[in-house]
Amino acid sequence: MNHDDTLTKVVDIDGRKYVYLVETGEIFGEEPSDLAHDSDFEITKADLARRAESVEAPAEQFESRRFGLRTLSISVAGDCNLGCSYCYVFDEETPVPAPARIDPADGRRQIDFLIDAAGDAERVTVTFFGGEPLLNVNAVREIARYGRERADAAGKRIGFTITTNGTLLTDEVVAFLREYDMQVTVSLDGPRAVNDARRPFKDGVSGSYDRIAPDVAKLLDHYSDRRHRVGARATLSRGNADVERVVEHLLGMGFHEVSASVATTADPELAFTDAEYEQFSEGLDRLARRFVDAALAGRYFGFTNVSGLVRRFHDGSVRDYPCGATIGLAGSDSRGDLYVCHRFVGDDRFKIGSIDRGLDHDFRNDFVRSRSVRLKEYCRPCWLRHLCGGGCYHEALLSGGDDFSRLVSVCDRLRRFYESCLRAYLRIADKNPVFLDRFEPQIDRHIHGDPTGTV
Repeated sequence: MNHDDTLTKVVDIDGRKYVYLVETGEIFGEEPSDLAHDSDFEITKADLARRAESVEAPAEQFESRRFGLRTLSISVAGDCNLGCSYCYVFDEETPVPAPARIDPADGRRQIDFLIDAAGDAERVTVTFFGGEPLLNVNAVREIARYGRERADAAGKRIGFTITTNGTLLTDEVVAFLREYDMQVTVSLDGPRAVNDARRPFKDGVSGSYDRIAPDVAKLLDHYSDRRHRVGARATLSRGNADVERVVEHLLGMGFHEVSASVATTADPELAFTDAEYEQFSEGLDRLARRFVDAALAGRYFGFTNVSGLVRRFHDGSVRDYPCGATIGLAGSDSRGDLYVCHRFVGDDRFKIGSIDRGLDHDFRNDFVRSRSVRLKEYCRPCWLRHLCGGGCYHEALLSGGDDFSRLVSVCDRLRRFYESCLRAYLRIADKNPVFLDRFEPQIDRHIHGDPTGTV
């Protein structure tokens, strides 16, 4: 079979070739017994073209009035008690609202809006964001209480997530988070020295690690029997490129899962050097291999950068957008103005409505229809295009000057990591396929941007 590089990705695993179909997410083996997905083995270039044409193009069919919101990320506190050096929220060059904390009554109105905007959706999700959301814990508590009450009355299920810096996890707060079965992500950058270098308190001197670590242990103990896991999110910047060490440390603290990303910044004091990017990429490759080793032994290695992609390869999911921003997810500020996502809160260029005026359907239509990866010239030759969906709008804005841009170096690194994860998936599918049963299908094969906002 001849392979078109724009339609397929071919990888060799221990002398056996596998073909990944870019447009459909299907995987074929060199021999029928090597198939990673059930389907006919014989496939030609003409078949590939027909399969690609059969995939519906959402850019031509998205209609705002038919797509309600299912996830609302509420900025409950615009201020923070830490002074993280790479924080985009308080970057002086980024438009943000004046720090404000939401009033509980306004939070209830946002819940009313979400329940109504969700239409027939059976489940909605509320994410508490900031700043540091637990600086306004009374509002978080009231919004969660009212959200559960309102969802029950509407016959819907409601889930809550919160991203916190972990400095305010008192016994009372932990009990509340557990009561509402809230999915918690703690921002922590690794061992004490590297974390405190970038995540000090506002005085710029006092480190945050020693405040966070004992409270995280308490949180993890309270969540030991809960359905939701407690995750850590690490942001790596100059001087902290050893991602393997960071992940090992955070998993060693007891976090169920860990994700890691590189700070998006043009500040030369914070940005990775070329050598650090290479160190980071090598670390990701090793972590992918460790995920495989654990899976073959029947264990789960909780590095979500890898597990998320392994899940997607297993589901055969493809998408035309990087996430559910605007499609099924929105960010909101304390006044109830709505934005493309939580990272654009306060930037009027990306406002999609308000809870008082409703959704701006014209803006949503223009935004979604114009940002399909199928319309991006620089994405067309890339085999990742329906996996990454063209990349995060906000990161592109910070690094390239507009939310359509991608830096070639970023794409090169992504291709390397995604191939490592594809290889990881194929090795697991071949040697211990039962392990993959833990990944219950979560994403439709042809979903065009995950409406839950979880990537």
